[in-house]
Amino acid sequence: DMWDGTMNYFGFMRPLRRYLGEPDKFLNWKIDKLQMKTNNGEIFKEEVSRHYGKIPHQLQNLQLNLLSSHDLHRLHTSPEIDKKNIKTAIIMLFTFVGTPCIYYGDEVMLEGNSSDDQGCRYPMEWDNECYDKEINQLYKKMIRIRKSESVLKNGSFKFLKCNGNKVVYCRFDENEAIIFINSQDKRKSLISIPLESIGEVDSVKILHGDNFKYEIGENRLNCFVDTKETILIKVYFAK
Repeated sequence: DMWDGTMNYFGFMRPLRRYLGEPDKFLNWKIDKLQMKTNNGEIFKEEVSRHYGKIPHQLQNLQLNLLSSHDLHRLHTSPEIDKKNIKTAIIMLFTFVGTPCIYYGDEVMLEGNSSDDQGCRYPMEWDNECYDKEINQLYKKMIRIRKSESVLKNGSFKFLKCNGNKVVYCRFDENEAIIFINSQDKRKSLISIPLESIGEVDSVKILHGDNFKYEIGENRLNCFVDTKETILIKVYFAK
């Protein structure tokens, strides 16, 4: 009868930052020189599934998802995470199960450092000439998509493919799905995504991804994805 939603460090921020290349800071604080795998889709799926599997379905959408906070350095100040993966994180924030939370300043790449707590608490910069316009526009785009696509607010969630350095998941209902595709592989690679578990594909609309090429056959979506590339597509199901 309480704790309907909490700051989702365990089920979102920590698995996401680890997948994008940053060792888990919470564990590093406790175990010196800890070695751990990053950029691993299977570990990401396992950590997320373990967390959400303990939460009643009606509470999953209430988890407060965030990329940065007043207690952990900002994602974009992490030396292990480049700008491509900052963009990936933003897209994940607005497509994942839970309620997206923007920590002030992340939407403009506010300055900070990763060495102490004060580094994530710099005062807001109000001069828009200092803003990162590309990141700011991506936040605005993803807010529009989140508001306009009902499956991102109320749809079911399913991992479609998580192996090696890749993560593919979707939000879906009986009519459509929005599919997130990302590769952390060091080279351009083929991803073959099975779709029979969510519906029979009728048509596809690209929401994010420049010059994205794909083929659909036997209800599988086959595409080549560059290293650290993120694709977001909308799939309509046959009636």
